[in-house]
Amino acid sequence: QYYFAIVKLCGQASIFKYLTEAKLAFDFNDFTVTHTEKIQEQLERQQEVFDVASPQRLAKLIHRLHLELKCSLRRAQSADVLRYFHWANDPQTRAQSYQSAPIPLEDHRVWFAKKIKTPEVYLYVLEYEKEPVGQIRFDQLPEELVISYSIDRTQHGKGFGILLLSLGLEKIRQDCVEQLPITGLVKKNNIASVKAFLKFAFQQEESLSQEKSYRFTLRS
Repeated sequence: QYYFAIVKLCGQASIFKYLTEAKLAFDFNDFTVTHTEKIQEQLERQQEVFDVASPQRLAKLIHRLHLELKCSLRRAQSADVLRYFHWANDPQTRAQSYQSAPIPLEDHRVWFAKKIKTPEVYLYVLEYEKEPVGQIRFDQLPEELVISYSIDRTQHGKGFGILLLSLGLEKIRQDCVEQLPITGLVKKNNIASVKAFLKFAFQQEESLSQEKSYRFTLRS
């Protein structure tokens, strides 16, 4: 059995934060060998976290922390119009939409120009190492914020969806003055999105407006 004390290094704040808050390691500046209760607590936590499946979990953790360090969320700009057009017309995105027909470019230009200028619409782009990899949108209605998001199809399965939701939910609470419930509709066959919403404690119920769909609600 081992116990660990770590020092916060430049660029490693996320790793330091996770290990100390999860009580898997101590801050070196706040550690002495006389803290026997802390040491025992840490050993017990390590036994809970580290087992035969630890390498896989550790790899996922390191990947998640890497994404957190390399990703950022920004407001969408007029120059993103064609990027949004390609994302919107991705076959998988159209299949999960309730209006599945391809979107003509001119129709999209009109839609995008209106959305980006509307104060009640919040458009954000997720970037990984300065390259856009997905988008999330919140439409503010009188009694709710309606959420929708998508990831570039070349980036599926890499963990960007969960990070996009996390950053988007944090950002909208900062930018939107009214603390409204956040709602979203998801087709039942969209397993990845169903799992993602449940991960963030959205309440799940049958949709009354769309067949074979769930309605998810997150209250502030």
